[in-house]
Amino acid sequence: GPTKAAGALIDPHTVERGGTLGLNASEFLNNNDSYHFLEKTEDLLVTGPTGTNVMDVRLVLIGD
Repeated sequence: GPTKAAGALIDPHTVERGGTLGLNASEFLNNNDSYHFLEKTEDLLVTGPTGTNVMDVRLVLIGD
């Protein structure tokens, strides 16, 4: 992709952390700008350029 991040590792407290920083997660989502929200909450997985353009992989893990 066009950024240094390969994705993000989020948890149930990501939105809460954003709120303590004065960020509104809904506004970032409405603007299709999760990158900058996750950058500010330090949840990005920064790997540097990977040389690939795979930007639509999603993984959801739900425990019971």
